[in-house]
Amino acid sequence: MRLSHVKSVIKILAFFAALAGSLSNTRGAVVAPPQLYVGPEIILTLEFINSSAVILNVINLSDHAVLFEPKNLIFKSRAGLRSIGQVIDMPETDNRGNTWKYRATFLILPRASQGFTVRGALQGITELESVLVKFGGRRYYLAMVAQTEFDHLAAKISDIDLAATDFTKLFDQLKIPTLGKQTFPTGPAAAEEDTRGLITAEGVNPPRVVTKLPVPLTESARKGGLRGPIKVSGLVTRDGDWLNAKAIGEVGYGMKERVLESVKNSWRFLPATKNGEVVDATVTIVVDLLIKE
Repeated sequence: MRLSHVKSVIKILAFFAALAGSLSNTRGAVVAPPQLYVGPEIILTLEFINSSAVILNVINLSDHAVLFEPKNLIFKSRAGLRSIGQVIDMPETDNRGNTWKYRATFLILPRASQGFTVRGALQGITELESVLVKFGGRRYYLAMVAQTEFDHLAAKISDIDLAATDFTKLFDQLKIPTLGKQTFPTGPAAAEEDTRGLITAEGVNPPRVVTKLPVPLTESARKGGLRGPIKVSGLVTRDGDWLNAKAIGEVGYGMKERVLESVKNSWRFLPATKNGEVVDATVTIVVDLLIKE
C-alpha cells in the first residue's frame, strides 16, 4: 500500500479505503477493534488482519527520522499474555543482491508517513488489553476505538498538512482529538521490561510458529500407546522456510516420518531477527499428537 502526497498534504484517505478493502478480503470477522495514537509529534493507527498480521500506519510529524522495528510493537491481553511483532512483510535486498521476503527495520523520514503489514504470533488479541509502540526512548500506548470512530478520524487525518508549523493548532482547527498515552521508561531495566521473556538475552527475537496442527497417530502408534508430544528441530530461514528437520530422540511406530512431513507441509513459521536484521535460526519445537481413543 502507498500513501500519496500532494503539495506536502497527507492524503491517507485513499490508504484507509484500500486498507478497508484489504481487511474485508482477508478476514471474515473483526479480530479486535482498531487502535490509534494521535499526538502533535506522531500519529499511529493499527488494524488487525488476523491473529498473525496487523496493518500499522505511522505518520511522523516531527522534524527527525524515527526507526520502526517490529519487536517494538507489543501486545498484551487481559489474561496477561504478551506478544510482539516479528517482521515487516516487505522485501529487502542485501548488499549481495539477494532479496528476502521480510525486513526487521524501516526508517521513517521527518514529515513523512508509511504503512506496514507487521506479522507475528499474536496471543490473546480477542481479549486485548493494550497495544504499545516504542520509538527511541518513548512508549506510545494506543487507544482502542470503534470502527466508525476510526473511519471518522481517518477522514480528518487525511487533511493534515505535513508542512504545518504548529500541529497542536492544526488539530484544533480540524477537530482532531489527541488519543492514547505517552510515557518515558527510566533506565535500561524499565526499557527491557516490555519484551522480557520474548527476546533472548542476546537480543534475538526467535522464530515463531504462527500455524500449527496436531499430528494424527499412525495405527501402530495408537495400538502401541504413544501419547507424545514429539520434539523436532530444524532451520527457519530468513524467508520463513523450514529446512533440515529432524526428530529428537527415538520415535517409532512410523511417527517420525509423519511428524516431519506434517510440520513441513502444514506448519507456518516467521523468521528470527537480530540487530535489526532478519536471520536464519535453528529452533526446537514441540509437536502435539492428535489422539483419538
